[in-house]
Amino acid sequence: MYAISLTLCALVFAAMPVFSVAAICDEDPFDLVVDTGRLSDDPRHFNWFLDGADRNRGASTGLLEPLFTTDPRTGKTVGWLATEAEWIEEGRLIRLHLRRNIRWSDGTPFKAQDVAFSLGLVKAHPSLDGLHADQIRAALLEVKVEDDRHLLLTLHPGHEDFVDEILTAGATDAFAIVQSQAWQGVDPSSADVPAPIGTGPYMLDMANADHVLWRRNPDWWGARTRWYAAPKPERLVWRSIAADEIRAWRLTRGCSDIASDFSPGLIAGLTEIAPATLRGGAEEHRLWSEANWTGLFDGGAATALSLGTQMSQWALYGLQPVNEKMLTLRHR
Repeated sequence: MYAISLTLCALVFAAMPVFSVAAICDEDPFDLVVDTGRLSDDPRHFNWFLDGADRNRGASTGLLEPLFTTDPRTGKTVGWLATEAEWIEEGRLIRLHLRRNIRWSDGTPFKAQDVAFSLGLVKAHPSLDGLHADQIRAALLEVKVEDDRHLLLTLHPGHEDFVDEILTAGATDAFAIVQSQAWQGVDPSSADVPAPIGTGPYMLDMANADHVLWRRNPDWWGARTRWYAAPKPERLVWRSIAADEIRAWRLTRGCSDIASDFSPGLIAGLTEIAPATLRGGAEEHRLWSEANWTGLFDGGAATALSLGTQMSQWALYGLQPVNEKMLTLRHR
């Protein structure tokens, strides 16, 4: 099988000159480009409360931010949009403390009312089947807003892991919070919902079946409050390209930074052919190019990208210096 993979890879690269470079390699050098083999049946399905929402083509990376995240160096839960989950009554009552001065991408303040609205929406509609919906309905008894930055969660017994399992980004995405003002009167069981608004450093620019583009938010709260430097890529570009050979060619030519949905055998073959430039993770079915981002992909960086980690949290992986180098990373 391995020999077959090497042969296939050699044929891939031998065949690629027949493709037009302009047609398949037209991104800006300052973009972060991800090529995926999966096409979206519903590219504008941004209802995070329903299964099948289009999280994986940039939303989880640039738009959505969690209340808490996982520090990969320690494995511990740390605050992001929230600063603390305070147990008022162990195993039953939690007070969430939200960070100050957070704003949605449309400039409106992020409030405890948004968190309560999002949790309450899932609790009130049993038909919603999005990420963590069943867990929320099983665990959450009541949500009460105390003020704009504090809310109380009352849990059913036996759900002491509610914060870590549902509100924290780690092995899976955290529960997605929506802006309550934009969702007033919206049918939560429909995929026809308002254009996505998030707190992350990127905003949706366009989406179709094979191309999703996110542009950097010049007024992202993290940079505006000087709590965290904004990521340098001007745009995040997700392309859906079915042909393995085109995704492989684009990656080795510097047209993309990450390519996914390869078989483990093909990944092994490609990294054998180009060991100096390509690294891969068979479990994630992804390849990334060291030639494009020289010095970036050591240790934590590869983990951050393979997990699709939210861009603004890359400092947790020791990637803060990358923010100063992004303008010279891409090769043509």
